[in-house]
Amino acid sequence: MPCRLSGACDAGLSVLSPAPNTVTSMFLHGARLHLGGNMLYLWIFDDSVGDTLGHGRFLIFFPVSGVIAAVAQVALRASSSVPMIGASGAASGVLGAYLLLFPRANVLTLVIVGFFVRLFRIPSSSSWGSGSSSSS
Repeated sequence: MPCRLSGACDAGLSVLSPAPNTVTSMFLHGARLHLGGNMLYLWIFDDSVGDTLGHGRFLIFFPVSGVIAAVAQVALRASSSVPMIGASGAASGVLGAYLLLFPRANVLTLVIVGFFVRLFRIPSSSSWGSGSSSSS
């Protein structure tokens, strides 16, 4: 809970201190769909990031991303007593790294709208920071 990390609420009879709870929250998911979504997300992006960083650095990068996400959540909602489910924070760190490392990459995406089913290649980042516009 963010309030435990910020000291804004009573810790109660908790067995673990807030620091280990921050790490364990990175492995909690809200439901099976949340777990499946994060696994799909990591399946698509973590190979490229892990290969670029190296497996040792990726092993450090992933939990550090989760801790940074937890700190950001505490900074935004320091008095909240709602438990943090932080799995998406670490996965978002992987996406951020992918955008920085592969700004011109395309991601093959399945788009389903009603009976319309199609594969599209979507740029991982659209001209961020390019400062230029296309002219005709």
